[in-house]
Amino acid sequence: MTVTATISPTQSDITAAIGTFLMDVTGLPQGQIIVGQPNRVAEPAQPTFIVMMPLRFERIATNFDGYQDSSFVGSVANNVLTVTELLIGIVPTGALLFGQNINSSITIQQQLSGQPGQAGTYQLSQALNLAQQNFAAGGKVVEIDADVTVQLDFHSADNSAAQLAQTVSALLRDIYGVSFFAALTAPQNAVVPLFADDPALRPFVNAEGNYEWRWVLDAHFQVNQVTRVPQQFADAVSIVTVAVPQQVTGL
Repeated sequence: MTVTATISPTQSDITAAIGTFLMDVTGLPQGQIIVGQPNRVAEPAQPTFIVMMPLRFERIATNFDGYQDSSFVGSVANNVLTVTELLIGIVPTGALLFGQNINSSITIQQQLSGQPGQAGTYQLSQALNLAQQNFAAGGKVVEIDADVTVQLDFHSADNSAAQLAQTVSALLRDIYGVSFFAALTAPQNAVVPLFADDPALRPFVNAEGNYEWRWVLDAHFQVNQVTRVPQQFADAVSIVTVAVPQQVTGL
């Protein structure tokens, strides 16, 4: 099955952005900041670590609909699309490719060379051979603004987890946190801190039946996710005039 809809930022993008922020403000390395719900995976060997657990995705606005037309000139050899000229917009990766002698399931998977979205080479989902012609890859864009809640669990062998949780809670409510996320590369910079709850002590019972220090807080982020679906556009409009016969009515 070919998936023709794309969404950005993805759940992985969201947790990656939050993980980068946590590494910055806690000093913990990447291996000690993990995503929750692993199956049959042991805790990190280090006693101090953070677990991120996405909890809720709550809509805070109605959909915003927009459109992105895309038209360009190029050719295809095997599964490589070579774009030589842009006519409208950019070449969007993940989009469905339209054009003569193209079936309805070929997508532009990734860019291989050139400036992002500009002239260059692109990998297609299927092999194809076409001489130079006009292509299109337009789409309808639906934006969903949402409040994403992520539970952050701070574990440690002593009560230092409390300090980590309090530090993160304070900086997520500060301009420092907002500026940090805004400086990330797209699409991770679409994650914006809203606020964080006050940390709470919730001891964790490990596999050996021993209690571990664990402080927990719920962090809220605004994420404006964009879903893109294929949309064709008209290149030209043909106008045909039709003579309307006159009708004479008596008085």
